Formats: sequence, C-alpha cells, structure tokens
Amino acid sequence: MTAIGISSSTAMAGGSGSSSPRSSTDRVARRPFRAFIQLSNLKAVWTDHNGVDQVVRASGIDWTLARAVMLTDKPVDDQVRAAEAGTDKPGTRIYRADLARFLLDTVEQGTWIGKTPLVWNARG
Repeated sequence: MTAIGISSSTAMAGGSGSSSPRSSTDRVARRPFRAFIQLSNLKAVWTDHNGVDQVVRASGIDWTLARAVMLTDKPVDDQVRAAEAGTDKPGTRIYRADLARFLLDTVEQGTWIGKTPLVWNARG
C-alpha cells in the first residue's frame, strides 16, 4: 500500500470475531461459534475476513479495523463507546449513523491506530 501512496486505512470490519489475540477464556467461549462457522457456508466469509485482517496488519501503514456489534437504523445518539476486545463489556447494538461518525472521527483525529476497537452505543 505504501508503494502507491497510501499511508493509512480505517475500515469497518464485520463483527467482533477476528484473528486478533484473545484471552484463553475468550477462546474457549468461542469454540462452539467457530465450529458452527467451519460447518456452514460462512467458512469462506470468515476466511476472507481473517485474510483482510492479516493483509492490513502487515501493510506497513497506519491502520484501524473497527468492529461493530449489531447495526440498527435509529437516529444519531452520540453515546458511542469503543474498547479493544476483552477490556470492556460491550452493548448489543450501534446505530449506523453513530458508527459512521466514529469512523470519521477516527480518521480525522488519528485515534485507534494499530488497533481493532469494538464499537457500540452506550445505551444500546
């Protein structure tokens, strides 16, 4: 990416699952989910999702891969929370407009570089 002049990337990556490191408790809790993925037609999507993570992390640019909980269409709430996996208990949903604002703020302010924040509405 640097070869073509890209110096940073901020993206919304699906769900909270990723190839990022997790606690041993988290890995145990996710085993049934991962088994389901492996046995379903979602396996290709999951493989592609993790492949994007690996490419972006190895790209040599400043990156942020935001993860959203369930998206909803409610109006802007401005009560957005974000944390790295395992550091806070997330809410269950995020309004699309709030996620868009979070992504724009991340780009403009240079926050969350080299991280994969999980994003949710505080009251969601």
